[in-house]
Amino acid sequence: MGMEQVIVMKKDKSVEAFNQNILEESVREAFSLSGKERTHEEIAMLTEEVVRKLQTIGNELYGEDIHYAVIDILEENGHEEAALLYKQRKKDASR
Repeated sequence: MGMEQVIVMKKDKSVEAFNQNILEESVREAFSLSGKERTHEEIAMLTEEVVRKLQTIGNELYGEDIHYAVIDILEENGHEEAALLYKQRKKDASR
């Protein structure tokens, strides 16, 4: 399944097409929060891993699906600090 058919259901109940560029920015943001920058290649590789994980969910995703997939992939690749800070930022933003 390609991601071009995937939609994202947002908190405000709006729907938008999946955008891999936004996902890549989320991965990059996780590292920025930890103060540890990564190369474009590493960000792209992690983004692709998140995409593969999301493809197992289906063609209708929620923002939370994407958020937790990013955290999972960061943790699976040994980036626990970035994952923790990214998770905390989302928690703080939802308050």
